[in-house]
Amino acid sequence: MAKKSGNKLLPAVVVVVILLVVGFLAKDKLMPQAPAMPEKAAVMNASEKGLSAELLNLDNNYAPSEGLPYGSRSHVVVASNGTPDVRTLLPLALRLDVDGATVWEGKIEGDPSVVCRGANGCSVDGPQVDPTWEGKLAELFVTLKGQTYLLWSSAK
Repeated sequence: MAKKSGNKLLPAVVVVVILLVVGFLAKDKLMPQAPAMPEKAAVMNASEKGLSAELLNLDNNYAPSEGLPYGSRSHVVVASNGTPDVRTLLPLALRLDVDGATVWEGKIEGDPSVVCRGANGCSVDGPQVDPTWEGKLAELFVTLKGQTYLLWSSAK
């Protein structure tokens, strides 16, 4: 009789290796991979739709502000030159991001005779503007009819 090999684990190791190779080759069929997330869509500039933002200082009798009225309450106007008629775009969802983090969300909705000054603008009270936001990237977005647009940015 021939002398048996002393390595009784060899057949088990071969079976494990074969199973690993077969499993690796079949993994996409057994466990399909989720499709890759689409890249974040580029946000269009609202000026392409004829819209702009007017930022007002509530604590200074609605005085126009060059940017965010730091340390004060704000009022946000979504404005146009009358075309488009902003009243026909209601409701308008607004979002203010500072350094990429959302710090405020609001909505302009309701009776246009109350929330609009006419065809060229509709508005809502905005956030209390934190002085620590000064010098950071602030971006105001508007969403209308399911599309989000950059309405205003502190970036020069």
